[in-house]
Amino acid sequence: MSESLAVLANAGLIARGDVTPGKPARLALTDDGRKLLAAAYPVVEAFNRDSFAALTRAEHADFARMLRKLIGEEPPA
Repeated sequence: MSESLAVLANAGLIARGDVTPGKPARLALTDDGRKLLAAAYPVVEAFNRDSFAALTRAEHADFARMLRKLIGEEPPA
């Protein structure tokens, strides 16, 4: 398990299911993890809204398109 996931597991925010050799482990949010996510989401959403407020609609659309391309959700032009 990666160090980041281990920190989340040790904090009780995620749980790891049974591990079968050669297969990926299933991870799930715990109740505490869901509560933290619910509390953090509005803060992150407000930060993103404020951060992107400087962009015009066209710039925002271009930026979103470039991000989709970088993560492989949009074929290269």
